[in-house]
Amino acid sequence: MPCQAELCRLSLSSQVKIDPTCYPIIYCLSVILKCVIYCFIQFYLLIKEGENMETNLTFPLLLAYLGISLIPWLIVMLAGGGFGYLLAVLFLRWFKGHQRAFDLMVLLPWRSIAIFIALVVINTPLMVWKFGIGLLSPSLSTGVALFVLFVPFIAHMLLNSWHPISAHGKVVSIVRTFAILSLALSVFLQTTGMGYFIYRASSELDFSKLILGYEVVGVMLLGADLLIGLIQNALTHSRTTKIPGFLLRMV
Repeated sequence: MPCQAELCRLSLSSQVKIDPTCYPIIYCLSVILKCVIYCFIQFYLLIKEGENMETNLTFPLLLAYLGISLIPWLIVMLAGGGFGYLLAVLFLRWFKGHQRAFDLMVLLPWRSIAIFIALVVINTPLMVWKFGIGLLSPSLSTGVALFVLFVPFIAHMLLNSWHPISAHGKVVSIVRTFAILSLALSVFLQTTGMGYFIYRASSELDFSKLILGYEVVGVMLLGADLLIGLIQNALTHSRTTKIPGFLLRMV
């Protein structure tokens, strides 16, 4: 007679069955995982050689470019996506049965806060001051900027899918986002406006003027966010939709 361990093994093997149609997906995922591991290894080696990188357009330079952009993106998609989903579920739980309070969430200036943090992280040498010149500091800058943008946008998208808003509210929401983006992107233009002021202050290492410049930009972003948010609140009327059953069990 087969021993108890053999019976357990046979029982488990009979219960765990993989659909043959999943084999191509599993193979593709394994290939992607191998590519990611290879990129991590190469990127780690480039970090070690960061100070000796060439200035010509070479393969190591292109690999470094992909490393500081795609590797933070991959990490943020996994960590930020899960965190954004959790945040949306928590909001759904907190405001369950309080529709009016849920509707007032449209006034939250999360767009201006997230975009301002991303702007400061990308457009200032904060990471360079902390971690030095190399590939680590731009990778962290990209990762932090993507994270603070991705998490609230994921939560916002999920909440709007569970509690749809009116068409007018959706249009104003898009206009609101792009108005704040326009104010933030103009800071990268170093020839005029606040972009020129911040660039000169950064070049001269005048930290008082640098802080003043970002304070002005932050106030303008926040003001535009709140102003258009009031208009969006007036045009938004939530229509509660059917929420997935597993979410109802969670809340």
